[in-house]
Amino acid sequence: MKITNIEIKNIRSHAHSESSLDDYTVFIGENNSGKSNIFYSLRWFFGDIKLSKEDVTKNTSGNPEVTITCSSEDIPYQFLEGKLGEFKIKAFVKKEDLNKPQSPQYELLEPFSKKLKNKDIKELGNIIYVPSLRDLGDELKFTANSTISKLVGKYLIENIKNPDDPKKNVYSDIVRDIERLSRILNSENGASKSLERCINKYMLDYPDINLSFKLVAPETEELVKSSFTPCITSGTQELDLKSQGMGYQRSLIFSLLCSMTEIQNSEYTLYLVEEPELFLHPNHQLEFRNKLKELSTQENSQTLINTHSPFFVNNVSDYSQIKRITRDIVSKVHEISSDEISDICTANGQLMAIAMDKTGAEHVDVAKNIAEEDKLRYLLWVNPERASALFSKKVILVEGNTEKAVFSYLLNSKDGDLYNHPKKSDVVVIETVGKYHFYKFANLLNYYGINTWIFYDGDNDKETGPISQKYLNIIIEDMVNKGIIEGSFRINPYIEEYLGVSKCKINNDVEMYRHFENNTDTFKDSKNYKDFVNYVKKILE
Repeated sequence: MKITNIEIKNIRSHAHSESSLDDYTVFIGENNSGKSNIFYSLRWFFGDIKLSKEDVTKNTSGNPEVTITCSSEDIPYQFLEGKLGEFKIKAFVKKEDLNKPQSPQYELLEPFSKKLKNKDIKELGNIIYVPSLRDLGDELKFTANSTISKLVGKYLIENIKNPDDPKKNVYSDIVRDIERLSRILNSENGASKSLERCINKYMLDYPDINLSFKLVAPETEELVKSSFTPCITSGTQELDLKSQGMGYQRSLIFSLLCSMTEIQNSEYTLYLVEEPELFLHPNHQLEFRNKLKELSTQENSQTLINTHSPFFVNNVSDYSQIKRITRDIVSKVHEISSDEISDICTANGQLMAIAMDKTGAEHVDVAKNIAEEDKLRYLLWVNPERASALFSKKVILVEGNTEKAVFSYLLNSKDGDLYNHPKKSDVVVIETVGKYHFYKFANLLNYYGINTWIFYDGDNDKETGPISQKYLNIIIEDMVNKGIIEGSFRINPYIEEYLGVSKCKINNDVEMYRHFENNTDTFKDSKNYKDFVNYVKKILE
């Protein structure tokens, strides 16, 4: 089974949010945007927590609801009456019932339209929730759905239950001994009957009603699990769990979840992991991301994470896996589908074929090839540095390293004009390796609700050559007019001449940075330079 879609109404910051879910889904956004509230809603759906009246979205009239759309191709759940395919389940509670914390009521929606019970939801599967901060002792508790419980069951219980190994018959001996003990204690002369007779003998007012004891043997597997006590050791010394810092805790969580990838789970499991990057070295973040993705590829597993780290969106297999959450009073989910990516690539292919002055059959072939290449470029483009664009409030797109060096000096050098600007952390500057890539990346950022500006060379509106610079310039200004980007700044004809410095030839970014450090020909006093800086200031402010 997989959850394909989730719709949340009137829970915390989500007045009405809807999002598709992939096998591996990453929620990104600023603090307090509502990422964790999506996890909270899913936990409530699966009965992991109860909802209080404080959890209802303020100033809304409807009842709290979570509707999930599921797809089951192999498991004929009993409440589906043997049918397979897509189905929807709504969890809901009435606001007037929230005077005390409430679990949800459930309804199977069309085409079934019938009420469900808690046991039906338990039949779906379970969740494993890993919060961003958690006491190490809690992480190692043997709760029903805990990771450590599943791992002990896999690596220890199954091992000692192996009936084919005569050396491992201790488990069956335990089972027989517990059953034998139960029979002895419950026999007529057993201890439990003696205790019953003793208590009932002193009952003065109810001679015809007796208290009886029934000794129920514990589940052998749970008995064995409860006998295992995790502890921290260093050499021969045993340490208290609380002796270890947060770095060890997150490393342990990483290890536990990585170990889960070795277990082929027959029942559906939803992993909710909060800020997996905490206390992890960047290289370890990449490894953790790979393991979480591997976990999500198991037949009945899904992994949802929320993060502030670009390492967890680096090299995504599809942008539909990334959901950006913003909040303006209430939360909003921004996402893009695979079909929408294809539409952007197709449109960009058509535009570039026109810019190359291709016609007829050649136009069709060139447009098609560019569109196919763009789908791959989209994924290769997002390295950890560029992925930071998806985490930013504002993005400035530039053509290449030369322009990137200009902004690096302005914003990051202590002598830069904007180094001390209080809003500079709101913006990230991303190079697209050429003007002909602006269209697809500006559209991508627009889908994610990110305000974007483009700084570009006008190149004297040159029309000859392999591609028309004039047509590329028209495309940029058209995006401004359509609201795809917030604005643009045209540099004529290119950055060096615009600023009045010599053309950078070899190490373009290094040469440009030195121009700024040396204030070559006092170009910082020029009107063009001041116009440039003032425009960037307007973006920041």
